[in-house]
Amino acid sequence: MEESLSSFGIKPGCKLMMIGKRNSPEEESELKKLKDIEKSVEQTAKKLEKVDGELTGLKNGFLAKDLQAEALGRLDQRVKVASEQFMKILEQVDSMVTQP
Repeated sequence: MEESLSSFGIKPGCKLMMIGKRNSPEEESELKKLKDIEKSVEQTAKKLEKVDGELTGLKNGFLAKDLQAEALGRLDQRVKVASEQFMKILEQVDSMVTQP
């Protein structure tokens, strides 16, 4: 059933009451964990995007040749940290209990 609310006579500005079943406390805690995990994934992905931007800058020669090795070492370390964070996130997801 995919009809717009206006087809039922509901106009903009009207109040609408939604009736549904509340999640159990166990489901609420699992949903909160999922939201926290999602935030962690987004933060880690942003860190990797920054690393990608810096790596692109290195490829384009925006840094002197004598400093590139040091910069690559730092970028390598940051990628390893992000990888470790993703592994911890996977462990968190793996430890979650889901209901059938």
